[in-house]
Amino acid sequence: MIDVEICIDCTNLTTALKSAEAALEGGARRIECCKDMVIGGTTPDLTILQKIVDLVGGKIEVVVMIRPRGGDFTFNRTDRMTMLTDAQQIIALGVDGIVFGSLDGDRVDEVLCEEIALYASYNGVKNTFHRAFDALSDPFAALEFLEETRFQRVLTSGTAWGSSLSAVDGLSNIKEFASEFPRLEFVVGGGVSSENVQAIVQGMANTKFSLHAYSSVLENGVTSAEKVKHLVELAQKTR
Repeated sequence: MIDVEICIDCTNLTTALKSAEAALEGGARRIECCKDMVIGGTTPDLTILQKIVDLVGGKIEVVVMIRPRGGDFTFNRTDRMTMLTDAQQIIALGVDGIVFGSLDGDRVDEVLCEEIALYASYNGVKNTFHRAFDALSDPFAALEFLEETRFQRVLTSGTAWGSSLSAVDGLSNIKEFASEFPRLEFVVGGGVSSENVQAIVQGMANTKFSLHAYSSVLENGVTSAEKVKHLVELAQKTR
C-alpha cells in the first residue's frame, strides 16, 4: 500500500473543509494543511485547523505546515519564535504531524529544527522536513542529522528548489537518498500527477516512500475526490 498525501489550501474555511472531505473520500492516506499556497504555503489559522481536525481527524492523517512567511527558509528571531509558538499550539489541537524546515544559509538550522522536532516527538507527533531540503548544499549530511533528530519524513522533489523541474526529474536522487537512509520515509512531491505517478512508483521501487500531490488534483480551486481517487488507484495498481 502506497500512502498518498494530498496538500490542501486552508486559506478559506469552506474550501479547506471541502478539500479535506474530498481527500478522505478519494482514499488519500493523509492531508497536509497549508495556507497561502500561491506563495508556496504558510502556517494555517488555528480556527480552521481545529474544524478540519473535528471533521476528519481519526479518519485520515492530518499534518500541518509550519512556515511563518513565504520566500526563503532562513528565518530571523521573530520568525523563529513564531514557529515555536505555532508548533506548540498546533500540536495541542491533536494533529498527527507537523511539516517544517529552517535553514542556516544552505545548511539545516539544527538548533531550531531539533527543538521543534523533539517537542513534537515527545507529544507523539511525527515530523516532516519540507522542501527547504531541496535548497541544501549537502543533502546527505542533512539526512544524517534529520534521522538522528526524530524526523520520520522528508518532502522532496530531488531537484533544486526554485527550478522548473519536477519529481520525475529528481527520481534518481530521491532513490539514492532512500537507499542510504532506509529508516526515513521520502515523500515524493513536485508535479506528482496521474500522468506520471506510475513512472514515479516504478522508479522508487524497493524504497520507503509516499506521494504528495496538490495542483494535479484540484478542480476549480478545490480538491477533487475523483482526481484523488484516480491518482490513488494508479499508484496502487503500479505497485
